[in-house]
Amino acid sequence: MLGNRYYIEKKVGEKQLFGDKFLCGYLSGAFILTLMLGTLYLFSTYSVFIALNPIDTASLKFNFVISNTIVIDENIRTVVRKYNEN
Repeated sequence: MLGNRYYIEKKVGEKQLFGDKFLCGYLSGAFILTLMLGTLYLFSTYSVFIALNPIDTASLKFNFVISNTIVIDENIRTVVRKYNEN
């Protein structure tokens, strides 16, 4: 006998054994559900691994300071002058 020696051909419509149904269906489904809900719990605020966040509010401000001036001649498309206005 070649291949999987534990494989038994089943007739169409034959009732599935409880052990096969339990191992293949219920345990596989419970494992996938545990993976999905476990990651949601792990990264939620109820997780024991996560500390409380001490930051209440925050702000961010950007300033751009341009100190060099470049003059470009449109006809020849090259830099004509480059100077600082200090």
